[in-house]
Amino acid sequence: MESAGLPEAKLDKVIERYEMLQAQMSAGGHDAGTFVRLSKEYAEIEPLVKAIRSWRKLRGDVADLIAMRDDPSSDSEMRALAETEWKEAQAALPELERQVKLLLLPKDAADEKNAILEVRAGTGGDEAALFARDLFEMYRGYAARHGWKFEVESIADTELERLLAPFNRGPQASASPGAGLGLAIVRSITQRLDISLELGHRSNKPGLVARLGFAA
Repeated sequence: MESAGLPEAKLDKVIERYEMLQAQMSAGGHDAGTFVRLSKEYAEIEPLVKAIRSWRKLRGDVADLIAMRDDPSSDSEMRALAETEWKEAQAALPELERQVKLLLLPKDAADEKNAILEVRAGTGGDEAALFARDLFEMYRGYAARHGWKFEVESIADTELERLLAPFNRGPQASASPGAGLGLAIVRSITQRLDISLELGHRSNKPGLVARLGFAA
């Protein structure tokens, strides 16, 4: 059955290629380079094949539920149950179809390359520094969920100064609305990134100074 939104013939070819790769890898006898190439292609199309099969299964379930719902020989309770399950399955179909469409899109050559992300605190004092930290954590968490390697190259001196802003207020810091915010930000960064933190008093004026030590 041809879907109005998905090319069935293309989906069949994807699954056919997937099963062929599976058989070739199981057969053995490949040199290391060939096996790596086959494994790489297999891993690349596996998510698409799983999505196609899930979509097709759900589509088949929808058809079966419609037949059960409309079967006059079924009792009313069974037809009502089929109606409920049909509505749930029908509602889930568009999302599965969307996933298949996304996975069918041609891959960009840049998808497998590294990316460099720079996060800066804008104007706004402590609140801006806190937002920058939250943004950093959001990207770090996103990378972790997708299994991407995430490394911190450096933290610029100018950004450190923003993060440590509450330490520069001197005696007035304890009475300021943002007191302790900079320390909380720095502590969070050091704990998550394995950076040493050393706090001390300024030698030439009131207030605290924080020194961060990065592993070599």
